[in-house]
Parts: sequence; C-alpha cells; structure tokens
Amino acid sequence: MDVIYKIVQAILGVGATTLLPFIILILGLIFRMKFAEALKSGLLVGIGFQGLKLVISFMATTLQPIITYYQGSGAGTGLTTIDIGWQSLSAAAWATPFAAVVIPLGFILNIILLRLKFTKTLNVDIWNYWHILFIASLAYLLFDSFILGLVIALACTVIVEKMGDLIAKPWQEYFGFEGTTGAIIFHSTTMFPIYWAVNWIIDKIPGLNKIDINIDKISEKYGALGDPSIIGLMVGVLLSVLTRQNVTTTLQVAIGLSAVMILTGRMISVMMNGLSQFSTGAREWSAKFLGEGQEIYIGMDYALGQGDSACISAGILMIPITILLGLILPGNTFFPITLLANLVVYTCVGAMCTKGNIFRLLIGSVVLVIYLLYAQSWMAPLVTKVVNWAGMETTGLVTGGGASNIFAVIIGLIGKLLGKW
Repeated sequence: MDVIYKIVQAILGVGATTLLPFIILILGLIFRMKFAEALKSGLLVGIGFQGLKLVISFMATTLQPIITYYQGSGAGTGLTTIDIGWQSLSAAAWATPFAAVVIPLGFILNIILLRLKFTKTLNVDIWNYWHILFIASLAYLLFDSFILGLVIALACTVIVEKMGDLIAKPWQEYFGFEGTTGAIIFHSTTMFPIYWAVNWIIDKIPGLNKIDINIDKISEKYGALGDPSIIGLMVGVLLSVLTRQNVTTTLQVAIGLSAVMILTGRMISVMMNGLSQFSTGAREWSAKFLGEGQEIYIGMDYALGQGDSACISAGILMIPITILLGLILPGNTFFPITLLANLVVYTCVGAMCTKGNIFRLLIGSVVLVIYLLYAQSWMAPLVTKVVNWAGMETTGLVTGGGASNIFAVIIGLIGKLLGKW
C-alpha cells in the first residue's frame, strides 16, 4: 500500500497541467490512436490548459488592486476564520490512507460501468478526484473507518459519472464541447442544482422570466460596444471607479480585463483542437469495445467553460458582490479571498444552466455564494481537523471551497447529530 501511495503521490506531484497531457496520451493509446496523434492531442490539451491557467493568473493579478481595496474594508469585522483555498484542502485529501487505491479502483469501476451501459461518462479528470477524497476523508476521521471512507469515495465516483450523463446535453449544447461533459462532484452535485433551481424559479415568475441579458444579443444589437473586449474594458473601468483607483491603475485593470475576455477564448480553442481528435478516438474505441451505438462522454474539468464571455463577465461582476456578502452576512466567519479567484469557474455551471442569460446567472451566483459562505463557515472546525491531521499546522480555524460540497456538509451534519464533533 505504501509503495502504491508513493507512486500516486509522485505522479500527482507534477501538477494538473503537466499531468493532463500524459493522461490524454495514455488513454489515446488505449483507444488505439496512433502515437503521434495521441501525443499531439495530449500536448494541445495541456498547452491550452496551461495557457488558460496563465490567463486566469493574469486576471487575478489584474484584479488585485480591486480585491485589496475591498479586503481593507474587512478590517475589524470579526472574520476569524482563514480561507486557505482548495489547494490546501486537496493536499489534505491526498494524504488519506485510501487515496492510493481510489484512482485505480475508480477507473476500473468506471470501465466496468461503461461496459454494463450504466453510464456513458469516462471520467479522465483524475486531478479533481481530490473533491471525492476530501468527502471520504471527513467520514474516515469522524467515524474512524477505512472501509467507510473507501466505499464513500467509490460511490462518489459513480455519482460523478451519472451526473456527467445528465449534464452532457446542456454542456455540449451551450459550450459546443462535443463528446465531453463536466465531471467534478462539487460542481455537478452542489452548484448545478442551485443554479438549476434558481433558473426554474425565475421561469415561474411573470416579468422576470422575460428578462434576457445575453452577450451575443448585446453584440448583435450594439455592434462593437457589445464585443467581449469592449465589455471587459467597461467592466474594468466600472470596478476601478467603484474602488477609487487612480488613472494608471484604472487603465491597467480595464485593458487587463479586456485581454482576459479574448485570451481565455483563444486558449479554449487550442484545448478543444486537441480534445476533438481525442474524442474521435474515444468514440471509435467505444464502438469496438463497448458495442455499436453506445455513446461515450469524456468527463473533464468545468474550467473548460471559462472561455465563455458570459462566464467571465458574471465572474468578474460577482467579485464586489461576493466581497460585500462576505462582510455583511451575519454568521459568516471568513473573508472570501480564494473564493474570488474561483468565481469564473463557478459561473461556468450557471452559464450552462441559464444559456448565457447574465441576469439569471448573477441571481443564481448570489444564491450560490450565500450558500458557500455559510456552509464553509459552519464546516470550518471539521476542515481544520482534516488539514491538521494531514500534517498542516494552523492558527485558529480554516476553511476552503471543497468543504461546501453538499455531500461533505451531509457527512458533517450526520457527525454533528451523532456527537462526533
């Protein structure tokens, strides 16, 4: 077990952007693709993902003056919990004793379920297994059971695949990512239901259900003013004015956000070029191995959707809203620093549910953020316990995004009712 654990840790240690091309290459060879084609697909996906990571990092740097302004507003507000982000939570999750066996067992189980036609989703987003492992680690620590933790982890892999089947149609219709689907349990089972419910409720409200603010329609109506680059520029100016930035910073933020609106789409195009070849190989393999007529979806990271203009626009607009909610909501105990950097990924789920209607997307995002703030605040004692158990020293309580996964909250609630914490 220790040898397997070390091997898995070494592989994962290279990072998601470096690991992904190798995953695509290996799977491409399994799908009987030619080596050169599989290698090219893997490299293009990796290059696109790496480029997307750089663009998002650039966006975070561009928005830092805005965030710093609002963060200063939180001084002395009694926010005692520290937002340590998903990186720390993922490191703690991979330290669980069953982590080394979940990936191989989960993948084998996935292939079996594909063969049995129980699912159409082949989940290749191995890096984001950490969400599953974090949920299982909570059960392991609360109830001191290796078997329980392992069973929960494998059950969650099945849930991700079935949700991938459900999400595939709206995912492909909105983003155009043929042959793929979203495959992160946090996004699929927590964010998707919230956005779907908000969208469903708005559909039932006369007047509100007629409001449709769509970037494509704005572009058609207002021409150049509706172009994503112009929208990014205007949003940058607006945020800078609201946070009282000087002229130089205002120009830097505005031009930076304009660049982000364009560059994310370009990076997604590179990634999709590689994925399209890979998807073709996967479909041909599924026809031979799984039988004619069986469709297969490649389960991927929701970050693929970050190139969408509605996602970026809503994600940026949600930054001041999220900060405000973090400061005024009674019962919230942390300033949502790392949450801000993930908003563009979260709004991908909402854009898919609302078909790019920014009005509905923003309302759904507000509801989602309120849930996230309260759930992460409530789960802070358990999160602190997990990261301390993983060998990370903390001063006071800490929290992070993965802790608000609905299954993590349910396990926490059961443990609370049984007096385990």
